[in-house]
Amino acid sequence: MSKNVEELEFTEKRCNLQVSSELILFFFIRYDVVDLTRQVLAKLANEVYYNVMAAYYGNDASGLGLQSQKFTGLIEDIDALLASDDNFLLGTWLESAKKLATSQEERKLVRFNSPPYIFFYFLNKFSTFTDIIHSPV
Repeated sequence: MSKNVEELEFTEKRCNLQVSSELILFFFIRYDVVDLTRQVLAKLANEVYYNVMAAYYGNDASGLGLQSQKFTGLIEDIDALLASDDNFLLGTWLESAKKLATSQEERKLVRFNSPPYIFFYFLNKFSTFTDIIHSPV
């Protein structure tokens, strides 16, 4: 094998190792990256929400339309972001709760009772939309 081929193989292996170590690192910090990004987007959504309300109360129809589109876009972005990590999905939480059940009957109860508990938890804990988007997961 020529020296150039050996150097190329060594470089290729080193690049593969570097990429795989970066992917491993990202796997371990992905939750934090998603959570931090969620918080940043939530802060931005809060500002846009206030702009929506100002446009509404100021009878500014074009401003309301523009700010509403921005707000809707941010909510869709937050939804897509949270869907990128299983830790932020409701199904993951429900499955975790079902695993704590000691019988099949308890599993059924967890599945049946979860939606009302989640609804009433949010209803009692948060008074406004901004409380919800600023809450820790």
